[in-house]
Amino acid sequence: MVVIGVSCKSSSTAKTEKIVRQQLSVKPADSLLAKQKRGIDIYASGTNPAVWWLEMDFDKTIDFVTKDGISIHTLTSFSKRETTSEKESFVSPTGLGPLEINLYETACTDKTFNSNNGRRIEITIQGKIYMGCGAYLFNNQLHDTWELEYVDNILQKEADFQKGFPTLQFDLTNNSVKANDGCNNLRSTIEIKGSVIRFGVLSGTKMACRNSKVQQAFSNLISDHLVNYRMENNKLVLYLYDDSRLTFKRKEF
Repeated sequence: MVVIGVSCKSSSTAKTEKIVRQQLSVKPADSLLAKQKRGIDIYASGTNPAVWWLEMDFDKTIDFVTKDGISIHTLTSFSKRETTSEKESFVSPTGLGPLEINLYETACTDKTFNSNNGRRIEITIQGKIYMGCGAYLFNNQLHDTWELEYVDNILQKEADFQKGFPTLQFDLTNNSVKANDGCNNLRSTIEIKGSVIRFGVLSGTKMACRNSKVQQAFSNLISDHLVNYRMENNKLVLYLYDDSRLTFKRKEF
């Protein structure tokens, strides 16, 4: 009698491998990940009319350097900031006059932005226009399923939720999120803008949850809001506009 052994991957292993593949498919260049870890929200570069690069940290400084003699290092301060369907515009006062940055919705091709998120950018200073590619930076490790662990400093208990711990499942390939607030299944679009996540309206079921504080955080402070986030040591922290915070850990399958 011949015995044939068949090896089957567990569903949890297969799901983990799928997540890793998807993380790799949206992974920015290592140089951009290094800048993102330093807190840079937007990076851009180009060669027209001279070699130049730009780094914007919305919480700290703007750096703009060109090979034809311009070097700007200034605290981040915008005299104008607006978004239209075609572009995002930023104007910052500098010692050389207003620095105008227009980041367009139009895609651009540049080997630096190998995750296909590069957008055409124009920077104007002293009447001269510099053109190239730019992008909001992000950490591809966000593409995963995250399970609520703390509300502020309070450790959460699974027994406090009808359907287990609340979760956020980010899909950076399709710019969407699936969520559960402890009793309702929800979903929305997302847009990663540096250290900020723009959530669309979380829509789904509307059951009353046992843990109303978490449910209200999802519906009133995350849904249709800009939320600051930070990732560190396999934790995801969301900083909500009422000064509360939610800490998530990677969900184990």
